[in-house]
Amino acid sequence: GDGSLLGGSEDSILDTSYLDYYQKLYGTAFVDICERSIVRMKKAFEKGQEQGEKYRGSIVGISSPGCNTSFKCSPGYDMPGSGKCIMEYSIRLYALATAKYGINCNIIIPGF
Repeated sequence: GDGSLLGGSEDSILDTSYLDYYQKLYGTAFVDICERSIVRMKKAFEKGQEQGEKYRGSIVGISSPGCNTSFKCSPGYDMPGSGKCIMEYSIRLYALATAKYGINCNIIIPGF
């Protein structure tokens, strides 16, 4: 990040372009992929139910230690961290909503 959320003066214009980029990359894009995947996995689950088969699906996101409560805040990770927080939180919501369809949702945090 460029620190623009923290620095500047009263006259400066807040530059949210980095924030917008990471929100779209980790937030919007990830949610879009999950939504599309869930629709397909639900159809496969329903088809499997009709045929007497068990269906299991998985959604896996990859995050990093810098955006959860186990680590100290890192000023250099402010922009990507905010986007990955959306990803981590949304996957928890997906896990609750999709378990009944045999869909497993997790976040992997390498090195954690």
